[in-house]
Amino acid sequence: MVIFSMSQPSGGKNRFVIVCTARTGSNLLVRSLNRPPRTRCFGEVAKASFASEADAFAQFERLSGRGATELAAMQIEDVGSFIYDVIFELSGDTVGFKIFYEHCREPGRAGIWDRLVADAGLRVIHLTRNATFDTYLSLLYAQRTDQWFIRRDHADSPPNDLDDIDVDLEHCRSFLQSYLDKRRKASALFGGHTYMEIDYSALETDLAGALAEIRHFIGAPTPKEDPVPLRKQAARPAHEKVRNYFEVVETLRGAGLADLL
Repeated sequence: MVIFSMSQPSGGKNRFVIVCTARTGSNLLVRSLNRPPRTRCFGEVAKASFASEADAFAQFERLSGRGATELAAMQIEDVGSFIYDVIFELSGDTVGFKIFYEHCREPGRAGIWDRLVADAGLRVIHLTRNATFDTYLSLLYAQRTDQWFIRRDHADSPPNDLDDIDVDLEHCRSFLQSYLDKRRKASALFGGHTYMEIDYSALETDLAGALAEIRHFIGAPTPKEDPVPLRKQAARPAHEKVRNYFEVVETLRGAGLADLL
């Protein structure tokens, strides 16, 4: 875990954003931090497809008093207002959401990034995954099985990596390089903020300790109970389930990306 603290906002509600990409532990983090009414942490509320999800605005209708039609129009037409006038105005001591590197890059939506960067009082959690090849595999398996998380209480749900796979070497190399580029840009973008960078490995090895650090960082109270809401989907290491694993290793070595294995 690495923490950089550049400026310390004081007074008022604590607002935060989790910046990351898919398969870095963001579902686990969001569900672990969300402890209404004092701490509210939402998922991918800024993405373009959010408004098309079933009951996407049900909780926001209840919490904000606005109608679903109004909320949907705001999220589609002016996502910045949806974030700042709805999400960040909800009751609670600490309120935040997650946004992927890839979200809000469409014309008419990209302005939310400028607004987040200009918000000096925003606390930024940059969630990363140094073992980036595992991120890539996790994404492949989630797409194959359409299983994106497993709740802790779903004991009968099998791991999603039971089948062996072959990896497209060029696609893998391109994905890892793109991830590194986006990660570096995000770090630079929010370098002047109250900023925390945490790796997936910290959540995996000591979730309670990582959550304590994160809650302290965003000014969130510690709950009396802190159950683990999700369990790990993968059951096997990469070399056991990737049929062309050694070709992957050689390809990444040749590209200078071997440290991402």
